[in-house]
Amino acid sequence: MLYVYSRFSWCFPHVPHLCFGLHVKIKFNYAKPLIEEDIKNWQKKLEFEKQSEWKKRVTAVNQNLKVKELTKEYKSKYLNTNKRVDLRYVLAAYDPENETFPVYIKNVDTLFIKVPIAQAPTFKEKWKNDVKITPNYDIVNDRAAIVSFSFKLGNNVYKSLNNYVPDQNLSANIDLPEIIVDVADNKVQTTPQSLQKVKTQPVTIIDRTIDKDIPVSSVNSSNTFAFIIGNENYQNVASVPFAVNDAKIFSEYCHKTLGLPKENIKVYIDATYGKILGALSTLKQISQAYKGDINVIFYYAGHGVPNEKNNEAYLLPADATPSMLEACLPLSGLYSSIGSIDAKQVIVFMDACFSGSRRENGMIVSARGVAIKPKKDMETGNVVVFSAADGSETAYPYKEKGHGLFTYFLLKKLKESRGNVTLGDLADYIKTNVSQKSIVVNNKSQTPTISSSAQMQDVWRTMKLFRK
Repeated sequence: MLYVYSRFSWCFPHVPHLCFGLHVKIKFNYAKPLIEEDIKNWQKKLEFEKQSEWKKRVTAVNQNLKVKELTKEYKSKYLNTNKRVDLRYVLAAYDPENETFPVYIKNVDTLFIKVPIAQAPTFKEKWKNDVKITPNYDIVNDRAAIVSFSFKLGNNVYKSLNNYVPDQNLSANIDLPEIIVDVADNKVQTTPQSLQKVKTQPVTIIDRTIDKDIPVSSVNSSNTFAFIIGNENYQNVASVPFAVNDAKIFSEYCHKTLGLPKENIKVYIDATYGKILGALSTLKQISQAYKGDINVIFYYAGHGVPNEKNNEAYLLPADATPSMLEACLPLSGLYSSIGSIDAKQVIVFMDACFSGSRRENGMIVSARGVAIKPKKDMETGNVVVFSAADGSETAYPYKEKGHGLFTYFLLKKLKESRGNVTLGDLADYIKTNVSQKSIVVNNKSQTPTISSSAQMQDVWRTMKLFRK
């Protein structure tokens, strides 16, 4: 909830005890000028009011009560004016393991309601005619938004689960729970028709805590540039869960926590081979323009693949396939490109594996069903590389947090430290937490690795992502 703090202060000559200032919470900017004007009028002495009565009426306590009354009044008017009346609901297939119905809201999104399994058949039977649906509104980010739903059947009231459900026309920054659907072609289905045709796994309510309340730093990293790639929706192979969210939230941490100006942050979503080459070309041009007086952060979340013949590792563009390596970017080529630029330091975060595995179970490419361990590429220049997994390991997602496992703990450390952390401490934190959590959550090993060019071997652990 956004709170705007407004200071009201008036001083009345010849009435000393009426000279006061007061901090008042106003829950949305829309009401602020209206309330200020009403309070000014309220404080005026009325035509038929004795001065003694006026002094009793216009006090700090009464003013605070008046502001609350006006805020409630304007909020009610605003919400009533902006409520939507065209919402259409479709009940999807019941998840008996979690006793939950997904509800598809046409042109908005999917939400979830907890209905005990004993009541579920009746709820489904009476859904169309007898279930009364009430969207509950509040002010979110200074706008009217649906924050929950109530479903009433007889004397029973069921409420939507946890996170905010957005009203598309009224609120832009709302987080949603998600449902993970397991189907034969490995694609997530989101329409109510497909939900009814497939067997759903337990509903996963995603905790977006790491995406919110991102710390804001006073550091101005005007000479640091971030190139961020999030490849999630591949045209020819399985998707990479949460890679887009990884990229977008990391870019927010770069801006707010590490102090990079927005124009210094280049984000590429579902990048093709051409876009990746274009990003590297832009990086080279910036380095030349600044005569090497820059720091660089390069981040990639997406698929990596190995060459089955020589074990060389490649980044997989969103429009490529593992069998067309000529349309993929060799990892050695990436390191050669960024290592050759003139920069004080280049920090690479690679949330991908190069074994042929994908973030979830299975392979996108394999050799006789065995994951391939790619050759290690030697970095050049002032480069330090954080990799999500070692050798033939898989870089897993952290479904409950809506991120790659590696990226989640990268963001978590940036949040806890407010960005003021050495690369050594960051490396130790990521390696420890990813290794431990992967065994617990995935029952498989994922071991992040950190490597550097020869020039950085003795100094990288004491370096930071930004410099004061």
